[in-house]
Amino acid sequence: MASPGDPTVTPSRRTKERLLSGPNGVFASRFNISHTTFADSAYWRGANPPENLRVYRGTRISAAVFPSSKGLFVDHQTSLQAELASRRGALGPWVVSRVDGGAMIDPYDPAYQQPFVRPYGAYPIPGLMTTVDGLAGRDF
Repeated sequence: MASPGDPTVTPSRRTKERLLSGPNGVFASRFNISHTTFADSAYWRGANPPENLRVYRGTRISAAVFPSSKGLFVDHQTSLQAELASRRGALGPWVVSRVDGGAMIDPYDPAYQQPFVRPYGAYPIPGLMTTVDGLAGRDF
């Protein structure tokens, strides 16, 4: 078992993960939260990103209009492994938790087309990260 000051954790006997260091109280995780939580719903509408900087703000879970149809977290370690992609010829499946607390395995749809592009690193993970209407939209 790793001691509190040890930067190495051993999740199993075969693998070791190195924790990323950052500011005090900040740690890296294999789970990504939907980018729709970082901007108002208006940011996620239309072909072009809005120029109004007021849309860049935190949102509340209560903004989710369809909580059972909106993804909140994705496990990128299981979803984005290049090894899986090379074996299957495609990414996925996506391991997703929804706003309502449910979870699912969502198969990757190679025909998915990103409805728009947004700056500042919004990943084009099908629906989940850049949903039309943001947190108020539907992913599934």
